Amino acid sequence: MSKYRDKRASASPGGTGAGKATTAERTAIYCRISLDAAGEGLGVERQESECRALCERNGWDITEVYVDNDISATTGKRRPEFERLLADPPTRVVVWHTDRLVRLTEELDRVIQLEIPVHTVTAGDLDLSTPAGRAVARTITAWARYEGEQKSLRQQSSHRQRARAGRSFWAHRRPFGFTESGGHHDTEVVALRRCFELIREGATFASCADWLTEEGFQTTRGERWDGSRLSRTMRHPRNAGLAVYRDEIVGQATWEPIVPEEEWRAILARSEAMPKATGSNASGNRVKSLLGGIAECEQCGERVKRTRQQSKRKTGETVFTYIYQPRCHHVSINAEWLDQHVAKFALRQATHPIRGLMDGRPVDSDEAQQAAAEAVKLRERLEDVARREARDDLTRQQADAQSAILRERLAAAEAKAISFYSASPLDRAYSPAQVVGAWKSGEMSLQYKREAVAKYVRSIKIRPRKNRNEKASAAMVTIEGTFQG
Repeated sequence: MSKYRDKRASASPGGTGAGKATTAERTAIYCRISLDAAGEGLGVERQESECRALCERNGWDITEVYVDNDISATTGKRRPEFERLLADPPTRVVVWHTDRLVRLTEELDRVIQLEIPVHTVTAGDLDLSTPAGRAVARTITAWARYEGEQKSLRQQSSHRQRARAGRSFWAHRRPFGFTESGGHHDTEVVALRRCFELIREGATFASCADWLTEEGFQTTRGERWDGSRLSRTMRHPRNAGLAVYRDEIVGQATWEPIVPEEEWRAILARSEAMPKATGSNASGNRVKSLLGGIAECEQCGERVKRTRQQSKRKTGETVFTYIYQPRCHHVSINAEWLDQHVAKFALRQATHPIRGLMDGRPVDSDEAQQAAAEAVKLRERLEDVARREARDDLTRQQADAQSAILRERLAAAEAKAISFYSASPLDRAYSPAQVVGAWKSGEMSLQYKREAVAKYVRSIKIRPRKNRNEKASAAMVTIEGTFQG
């Protein structure tokens, strides 16, 4: 087929062609605002109102309004309504200002491909079907990008200065537990402290998130809490009264900490270490089995997962049983039997006479809080010594001597606080002697049981069956305890 099309019939007044069909005009309004901290959409409402007034003055009937609220056009983040507009382009687009539609050159090129005019309330009209109009649009976009980058530099400088001074700067919206000015939110801070208490007692982030939801709390975005969101919130250094800039702790903050720094650091360390030990994930999702993700295949090291197995008896009866099996399918073993076998081993480890000598004297809550408070004061005294040396109030030798004494006391205070806060909730809830009774009575939760296994059992390896009919037995399992003897 020829690439040339004969348009003479439709172009000639006397031609016999039917002519090109006319398409009904479609006028679309596009509104966008980068940040809507209150979530009320008032900014885009004002844009739409003024765009509608422009359409009314020009006699254009509005066919559709596209709104991307609380989405930046400079980050490259996908804008759903912008994409929808490009997928079904109208005859013309009306915006409040050109930078509401595009701020990046690559997005402007996508609009140019539509070859439709862009009318603005505050910046005139752009005819993107002509070279001159495209050149003007590219110039406007380049300067808009420049202004955005300059604004970003100013904001970064301001945030860095405020962070180093220990003052609050919530870049987009206030975090949960704090006010806009950096103070404590009356009700949220109480709830957040309760979440820290629950984590210390052995709860997961997911169960704490459920508690927040039951109490009627939402995130500051108005979203429902889940384990992942709460984990990110509680891990942030601001909870310990530490100022952060670009993921780096830059000093003490001016606001009061929600929890002592030692407690925050210990819970942070434990929340990162325990999922690996117990086979759960960092967001604190609920565990479903005692040994899933802990026991492993002796042949390849693949971790097992509890799964339901269906089988039929000779009588025709269908039977469902739970087994532990890794993805490699090298091994499989009855889950109920293995749970009981490992539990007996773990409890023997927990009650061994030498275990108490290894663990040492436990630190109680009051001692830990006093040690944490002392550690904070000692850090302040160390900073004061450094300032006095800088002002020449102390000689270098005097400053070194005082600092050495303070650091020694600080290390002792931190060690005492950490020994309590970093201890697992299992250790604070039960003594080794109580573990046995709580486990056998059914009082102990599955999460506590997994922590006991992680504490007292170093490895659990399951070998493949010798034949299809081999039943679960101790000969198939090799267990290594954390205490040998």
